[in-house]
Amino acid sequence: MKDEWSHTSVNFTEKNKVKKYTAGSILKVKAIKYTANGSPRMQLEDGNYYTGHRINVLQTIGTAAKYYTVNPKIVVALKDEWSHTSVNFTEKNKVKKYTAGSILKVKAIKYTANGSPRMQLEDGNYYTGHRINVLQTIGTAAKYYTVNPKIVVALKDEWSHTSVNFTEKNKVKKYTAGSILKVKAIKYTANGSPRMQLEDGNYYTGHRINVLQTIGTAAKYYTVNPKIVVALKDEWSHTSVNFTEKNKVKKYTAGSILKVKAIKYTANGSPRMQLEDGNYYTGHRINVLQTIGTAAKYYTVNPKIVVALKDEWSHTSVNFTEKNKVKKYTAGSILKVKAIKYTANGSPRMQLEDGNYYTGHRINVLQTIGTAAKYYTVNPKIVVALKDEWSHTSVNFTEKNKVKKYTAGSILKVKAIKYTANGSPRMQLEDGNYYTGHRINVLQTIGTAAKYYTVNPKKVKVLKEDWSHKSVDFTGKNRVEKYKVGSILKVKRIVYTSNGSPRMELSNGRFYTGHKTNVVKYN
Repeated sequence: MKDEWSHTSVNFTEKNKVKKYTAGSILKVKAIKYTANGSPRMQLEDGNYYTGHRINVLQTIGTAAKYYTVNPKIVVALKDEWSHTSVNFTEKNKVKKYTAGSILKVKAIKYTANGSPRMQLEDGNYYTGHRINVLQTIGTAAKYYTVNPKIVVALKDEWSHTSVNFTEKNKVKKYTAGSILKVKAIKYTANGSPRMQLEDGNYYTGHRINVLQTIGTAAKYYTVNPKIVVALKDEWSHTSVNFTEKNKVKKYTAGSILKVKAIKYTANGSPRMQLEDGNYYTGHRINVLQTIGTAAKYYTVNPKIVVALKDEWSHTSVNFTEKNKVKKYTAGSILKVKAIKYTANGSPRMQLEDGNYYTGHRINVLQTIGTAAKYYTVNPKIVVALKDEWSHTSVNFTEKNKVKKYTAGSILKVKAIKYTANGSPRMQLEDGNYYTGHRINVLQTIGTAAKYYTVNPKKVKVLKEDWSHKSVDFTGKNRVEKYKVGSILKVKRIVYTSNGSPRMELSNGRFYTGHKTNVVKYN
């Protein structure tokens, strides 16, 4: 009950002191002996003598060594057990059930009438002090996991060890922040420091500054900051890690690029991505995908139809190599896009309708209109106007920015193909102004088109003998009639070959050259 010395004689003196026993020490008594004046002494098993005064010692049970008899100050429950209002434990005086892993602060060691040790807790109630039920632990135990969290996420880089006693020599594996660890059990060092035993049998710190209990499906979430992600589904951001209808902030549509500031967790360990604006977004891999830093330069939302701005190959795989090239698309080609897919490192790829893959970089392709195939998307160089139409100072055609009206049959030289913000193709003429590239309005023609009649002359006079033909494609076989110099021909209209060569269709349905060295307009 108190600190006291044993002695070599029943007559206690300073000189014959042998060993100091601290309060709570368990002593085995061999016999009771007496001094000459009849003072009782306990003879211990080692033959030395100890006071038998009841203020100093208390008879205890034979298994007392299995209990804490010295106040451990702080213990961790190893099993589920109840506290009681009395040292004499009964069903009726149960107070509170402590589950395994609970941290208990101990006020004092008390005893039953038969000497069974009890721990008196800070609230005054009593708890078993049996070492099979409780273990003395460190003062900071509350900062550790003492109940098996099953699954934790590493908050910092840290090593696992082959022993609960961590040293440089017994390091096994370094887990980086964000790693998911499965915990087999909680174990303790000799001084009561908690350790997590991992599934592989090695040990890891259970300090809450290093690890956080997380959900069983944590591996399906980003627990390492991905920095940049692309939304795979429409989803809302929230003002709190606890997502509710009320704290919704902004809806991000599939394909949106989000910059991630940090990974945060709910009270139950569900991972959340904190965005750059401070709001929170799901980190579930079914909703978001880590992508490349330049993702904003790619199409991440399916553009449906794109026009190639440069020559480029399609591939059989999202991982582009020389070996898996399939088809070369030249600048101006129209491509139909089935879906957006990603490489393992998050690089966006466009999956075409034929199942092959193509770059989605905006420097290579441009989203265009659904009717793009009806426009010139490859520079035709020279076109003939099929209808009267205006040129404009901007790709965005308005009444105010009209410049010049070109009548049907006009020959226009094209400098480049440009696009509106919504992807409508425009022809930029040599003077810098813009003109419609719709094939109903213009037709690519030959470089010498200006030497032909492209506007119907109505009547022409033959300057050189030549044949009329059954088709616009002149051959020896489809000749019909030879017209002599001076013949007057009535022209029904101007038509073109597939390569844009102008032909005059005569009133009799036959076709004749419209070259100005062969015919001249006749009034």
